[in-house]
Amino acid sequence: MARKPRANQATAGPLPWLEIVLPIYATTLLMVYYRPETIRLAIPDERLETLAVWAVWAVGAGLGGLLALSALFVAFYLLYSPFYLAKNLQWVFDRGVWTDPTEVRFYLCCFGLLCALMILAIWSQELALAVFVVLAGSAKLLGRFFL
Repeated sequence: MARKPRANQATAGPLPWLEIVLPIYATTLLMVYYRPETIRLAIPDERLETLAVWAVWAVGAGLGGLLALSALFVAFYLLYSPFYLAKNLQWVFDRGVWTDPTEVRFYLCCFGLLCALMILAIWSQELALAVFVVLAGSAKLLGRFFL
C-alpha cells in the first residue's frame, strides 16, 4: 500500500532563497546608506516612477524587518556566549561528562566574533556596525558553511 504525501509537511529549515537574498540586501543597504548618489532611477513616466519607488520601499521594509530579526538573534547569541562558556567550560574538560562538541564550537565562534567586534568597535564604531549588519544578514549562510 502506497503512502500519500502529506501536504502540511514542515520544511527542513528556513527558506533557502532568504539565505542568498538577505546578505545581498544587507550589503545593498550599506551601499545605499554610504553612497546614496549611486542609485538613480531613470523612468520617464512620473506615475511609473512613483509606483517603482513604492514597490522598492515595500520590499525594502519587509527585508529590513527580517534583517532586524536576524540581528536580534545574532546579538543574543553573541552576548550569551560568554555566560554559556563560563557556565559550561568546566564540563568541556571533564571526560566523564558528555558535552556536544558542535554546541561548544558554536559558542566559541560566537565568543570570538564578539571579541573581534568589540576590538573593531574600539577602533571604529561605524565599521563595527557595518560588519555587524553584514554578519546579521549572512548569519544563516555562515552557519551552514562553518558549523
